[in-house]
Amino acid sequence: MRLTGKNLKKNSKNYEKMDKETLNKLLSIAITHIGEDNRENNVTLDYVNNVLDKMQVISKTLFDSGLSEEDIKKLGFEIKNHFHVSLSDEAIILGDNKVQRWFDDKKTEIKWDYWEAYKKSLLSQRRPKKVVDENERVIDSILDLSGDPNSNENSWSRKGLVMGNVQSGKTQNYIGLINKAFDSGYKIVILLGGHMNDLRKQTQIRVDADVIGLESKHLILNNTRRKIGVGTFRNDSLDVATLTSTENDFSKKVAQTVSTSLTSFNCPLIITIKKNTSILQSLIDYIKESSALNENQKLSVPMMLIDDEADYASVNGLADRNRISRTNELIRTLLNLFHKNHYVAYTATPFANVFIDPNEEDEMLNDDLFPKNYMVRVPVPENYCGQEFFFGDDSIESDKPPTIIIDDNETEMLPLKHNRNTEITQISRSLKDAIMSFVIATSARMLRPEQDKHNTMMINITHLKDLQNDLKKLVEEFKDKLTFAIDANHALPIDKALKNPEISELKRVYEENFDIKETFEEILKTSNKAANKIKVFAINNKSGEVLDYSQYKENGLCAIAIGGYKLSRGLTLEGLTISYFARNSKMYDTLMQMCRWFGYRPGYKDLCKVFLPKESRDWYKFISSAINDLYAQLQRMKDQEKTPSDFGLQIRTHPGALMVTARNKRGTGEERLFKLDLWAKRIRRFIFEDDAKNNKNFELIDKFLKNLEFSSEQDKEDFIFKDVKHEKVVELIEQLDLLPDHIPNDVLIDFIKNNMEKNNVSNFRVTVMHVKKNTNTAWMKKTQFNDSCEVGGYPFIVPRRKMESDGVKISNPKSELGNSDDEKLLFNKNDREEIKNSLNFKPNKNDSYVFTEKRNFPGLIIYLFNVRILTPFESKLWGDNLSNLEVTQPFTKPAVGISISFPQYEFGINGLQDSDQIKAYEESTKIYTQNHQRQLEMQFDLNASTYDDDIHDD
Repeated sequence: MRLTGKNLKKNSKNYEKMDKETLNKLLSIAITHIGEDNRENNVTLDYVNNVLDKMQVISKTLFDSGLSEEDIKKLGFEIKNHFHVSLSDEAIILGDNKVQRWFDDKKTEIKWDYWEAYKKSLLSQRRPKKVVDENERVIDSILDLSGDPNSNENSWSRKGLVMGNVQSGKTQNYIGLINKAFDSGYKIVILLGGHMNDLRKQTQIRVDADVIGLESKHLILNNTRRKIGVGTFRNDSLDVATLTSTENDFSKKVAQTVSTSLTSFNCPLIITIKKNTSILQSLIDYIKESSALNENQKLSVPMMLIDDEADYASVNGLADRNRISRTNELIRTLLNLFHKNHYVAYTATPFANVFIDPNEEDEMLNDDLFPKNYMVRVPVPENYCGQEFFFGDDSIESDKPPTIIIDDNETEMLPLKHNRNTEITQISRSLKDAIMSFVIATSARMLRPEQDKHNTMMINITHLKDLQNDLKKLVEEFKDKLTFAIDANHALPIDKALKNPEISELKRVYEENFDIKETFEEILKTSNKAANKIKVFAINNKSGEVLDYSQYKENGLCAIAIGGYKLSRGLTLEGLTISYFARNSKMYDTLMQMCRWFGYRPGYKDLCKVFLPKESRDWYKFISSAINDLYAQLQRMKDQEKTPSDFGLQIRTHPGALMVTARNKRGTGEERLFKLDLWAKRIRRFIFEDDAKNNKNFELIDKFLKNLEFSSEQDKEDFIFKDVKHEKVVELIEQLDLLPDHIPNDVLIDFIKNNMEKNNVSNFRVTVMHVKKNTNTAWMKKTQFNDSCEVGGYPFIVPRRKMESDGVKISNPKSELGNSDDEKLLFNKNDREEIKNSLNFKPNKNDSYVFTEKRNFPGLIIYLFNVRILTPFESKLWGDNLSNLEVTQPFTKPAVGISISFPQYEFGINGLQDSDQIKAYEESTKIYTQNHQRQLEMQFDLNASTYDDDIHDD
């Protein structure tokens, strides 16, 4: 079904296309109407078409003109993007349980004027509502974990870390935090907005629009400045003062002309500065001098310091840990000028930040910048194109992947290792293909309801400015030649146009790289407008050129941006579709920051391509898995209710040339060989939570068993499902909501996929733990028990189990599983007898039947328990003295737990070729760089196994 409106398509062609401002007003009316209808969570295509019909009537009434067919498509597109975007990854919030929470108690007493204006501004820009709402939830949590700015406490200091993928919405998050902080009572925000002038200016532009609400490029307190952004949604009395502008960073001279002191403003103050030691020192001097602070005096006003790109320069980078690097020292000095201070680090590459020693202190500067109070991962919308989109397995293995491998950049154009004497005399064929791909992508976007949007291509192959400028000339020459061919042939019949070699090459690139709905004929007709609109920029200090998208708001800028350092961190390239990248940094954080091609691509994800060498692609794939592993650790720590200071982090280390971060920023991080050896191990999921989660798990097990079949009558007698595929078990692990032990789900799944599935190890055997008859001990007499249960279509007697609860989790106070379960349930009678009679096998308390030669397959045992919680849980009350014993039933259905066990290595890979055996072993060995806390945690031996007596004999 198309978004064209039901009744207006025939007449829509009679109307001229509306101007952008009028169409935006209609869009705002449509979004408001949908909200008033309470349909924000149920915006179907039929409903959108009804809304478009109403907009046609409103348009005629208010503007004396109807909607053209192009206007209808655009309105429908924007409405769909606004309401249909959901989150692919929700926020993860790990907080310090020692921080006194305050937000929930006071949020109804606070007037959220600054925030509401910002929220309205975001929605007017068609930011997806679900994303705005989830970001607000994250911001509320950050404030809750910070100090209450209006509390009676004399002083407090908070430190946190907010992580998110490159260009995934961190700026939107901290701008929202600033607005809510002002509403909450913070008086001063200092924003470290990048380490270069361009980045600081880019940040200041966002601050002007989304915090101050006025242009800052004129004199700082010039009241004639026009309102922009939030200023158009906010009451005139809600001011925000600033001591910086788009034209000037902080200077004491300007500050002194504006105010006598930092605390003399009658409204909140924001200072957006470059992360530069001289600027930081100048600000510190101004605060001390204007407020007449003596040696140990501090200001009483609450201050928030937001450190954007916090992995850059902020971390103490001196090899001698007894010394402190200058930037780190000045940031800590700045914080210590305020009794109430809140440091928020934002970064897409937190590798250096997590290696800060949480125990490091200095007598003058207090503790270091370790995020001891909270760690947050910002939510990721589904229309975000990040590491999974470009470097995930599915993307790389697709027919026309978003990453295109190049192998001629060094031989035909520029070696990766080059210097000032190297010359560029031509551009490679792959770069020509990339430029033609940009023409195709721009043409396609012009055919879609977004032709007035920005389009950008990035070329990043050298850090040398002279070579960037030389490359610009060569790119312009090729672009002009291609444009000339398009001008001459785009209007011809396709068979005649293809006789031109440039047009024929354009078609080849279209067929090789794109799988889009627009035909080549349609692309060619539009390519005339696209190619002629493209401008080429060299972005460096020598060229003097800048990408100023604000000058092209009405019709959009089409730009090829050639650069190096300035394109490598922080700078946002609007509408980036095509990237050509060949750089050889060996640090995870540096490489990931160069991924300017990450970002939101609503309606044009299929047009986004990255041209890069295979080695770079492989490096990015590895780093992406390391980042995903880091976030999985964060989620696991949250599930285990640990605090950031307890957070034992480890970053997976590349076995070759790559480094997690620069050695001087690695702090206490140490490389450790971590052998993910789960051969002959049993992994347990035997900690239970609430009834709703247990019911969901029970239903999943019921469905899982119904899809299995016994392979023989013998299997049915012993209740064993043989030959259950690895992927079925992996899917069950992913779906079950069970708290993991020290082996997390991602590690378990990785082991099954890489050591079992890829190496053709036997499929799983599956069974359900059940008993023939339950005993009836004294404590059981306290309540009635229903021992019978049906799951998967099979009847069972459910073992009774006494457990204890800490108010959140329910668990067995002993070691979880017995050693004989595999013996009883995973082997038939003949196998068991043969094993028992074996001269080499003597089972005891520390042995398991997973060690036997007969065990050459992985096993899954499903446990169903009739759980009772005994309070108190002292063993002396398990007898007949029941007067003080309380027994409660926490679940309406049997509690679901699982045990997964693997065969011994030499038996599991028996039958594999020698080379495959070596590969299976190597893939279970990985190297991690671990922070201090993780090193302490890893002092226990993961290879040790402790098993207790059978769990079903109570």
